[in-house]
Amino acid sequence: MYDILPKDPTVEATDLNYVLVKENCSCEPYTKKHFTNTTFAFGFPQAFTVTMISWSVIDFGSRPSAKKELDNALAAIKWGTDYSIKAHPQANVLYCQVGNGDADHACRERPEDMTTPRTSYKIDEQHPGSDLAGETAVAFAAASIAFSKSDPDYS
Repeated sequence: MYDILPKDPTVEATDLNYVLVKENCSCEPYTKKHFTNTTFAFGFPQAFTVTMISWSVIDFGSRPSAKKELDNALAAIKWGTDYSIKAHPQANVLYCQVGNGDADHACRERPEDMTTPRTSYKIDEQHPGSDLAGETAVAFAAASIAFSKSDPDYS
């Protein structure tokens, strides 16, 4: 199964219209890539996914290594971790969602042609979200352990 997956399943976008940009949240664009058929991003499932992939590397690292997939797993963890770092531009602020699911699902255009507003939502002292903050912290901790041997500087 691992052998049929592409090395980089993401698609490069030609326009940043659909990603979170500085004017929207005072932080750098999240990414020039998207990896689903939708153009919104949710912080909680992303953090959970990073946690699960990290623990898979921690607990079963020899298996993906034997299939020459360890680098792909670590790349996925790094992509998600870098995303979360950018979503945390200052203390007590974490952007948790980019885009509106209803509006995005109603749009049937290529991402680079979209004109849908890239609404962003954050948690902070006035907008609590301890579940997301906790899962993101867990993702950071698990990613740190996953990278402890292969890239201690990133860890």
